Amino acid sequence: MPKILVKEENLEDIIMLIKTWEGKLTWDLLCSKVSELLNVKSIERQSLANYPDIQEAFSKQNKN
Repeated sequence: MPKILVKEENLEDIIMLIKTWEGKLTWDLLCSKVSELLNVKSIERQSLANYPDIQEAFSKQNKN
C-alpha cells in the first residue's frame, strides 16, 4: 500500500501553492514544488491528480 503523502493539513498548502503560481504551471513543475513542500524525494502526478481539489485548482490555474 502506498504511503499517504497528502494529508488534510497540507492539502490547503498545495491548493494555495497552485492558486498563487506565477508563470507556466505543469504537472512536473507542481510535483517538484510539492515534493519540496512535503519534504519527500518525489511525488507522482497521479498521486496529486487523485485529489479532486488539487485537480480542480490545477485546471482553473491553467485556464488563466
